[in-house]
Amino acid sequence: MNSKESMEVEELKEKLDNWKYILLPVNNLLEWEQKYAPFLIISFNFLVFGLIWFYNPSILTIVAIMGLVTLLLETAVPVLVSYFVKSNDWTPKSEAKYTRICERLSNFQAHVINFKTKLENTRKERQPLYFLILFFFFVFCAYVGQMVDNLLLTFLAVMLMTLTPGARRHRLLPKTLNKIKKTLGLANPAQKYHSN
Repeated sequence: MNSKESMEVEELKEKLDNWKYILLPVNNLLEWEQKYAPFLIISFNFLVFGLIWFYNPSILTIVAIMGLVTLLLETAVPVLVSYFVKSNDWTPKSEAKYTRICERLSNFQAHVINFKTKLENTRKERQPLYFLILFFFFVFCAYVGQMVDNLLLTFLAVMLMTLTPGARRHRLLPKTLNKIKKTLGLANPAQKYHSN
């Protein structure tokens, strides 16, 4: 990590300082540090989207509720953390985890900025390619949006976002692909000889 990246991480750590006691348990949940974590995530998503489906609120109501929840969290979390959490509860291990979370958030932010820069460069240097890629992407999105219910699409997107960190940490995709390859008999011949 270069000095610019470490400065960005330190800035981010300072900005999120009030949230560090909340970020660690949320991160542990999202990375499935306990065996029951995926079930909690899936249950919570089902509960939220089940309530949205049952009450069928308008978009304005959903946005207003999200705004209220955000406002309450922004106001209450720093007060509750300072009231309930003692500073000596914070260990060097907790600090290391918090630094790792901030590094990952900073890396994600850098990836988003790099993607935006590449998109802008493609627009300037290869306008026809830029047009075709975005045209077909938006046509595909419009088709999928027309064929599949909005709530279901949002539910699937949220499930994907909330389950991805744990699946990545436990290398679920490579393991699953290897099992599928073994089942279909597509395993690498060199691997077959080593397994015998």
